[in-house]
Amino acid sequence: MVEEKEEKSKEKKQEKQKEEKKKKEYETLKIKRGGLEKLRDVFSIIRDLLIIIILVGLVLVVLLVILGLIIGFNKLKGSEEEEKEGKEGETYY
Repeated sequence: MVEEKEEKSKEKKQEKQKEEKKKKEYETLKIKRGGLEKLRDVFSIIRDLLIIIILVGLVLVVLLVILGLIIGFNKLKGSEEEEKEGKEGETYY
């Protein structure tokens, strides 16, 4: 009887140790998963910021091209008008 009680107590201790070990492993996995989720969140934020930066850059490039076209056409108009005025004002008589 005493031996049976000792065996039962040993078994209970072993079961408790196994349960504690499982709890520790679960907590470790939980911490690791939480870390991975945080890392994924950080990468998604960085990806979103990069997309926004690229889009803003593209908008700025388009605006610069439009501005360059406007300035270029205005200079063309100005040089054509100067040529017309120059021809009208010149007389070789």
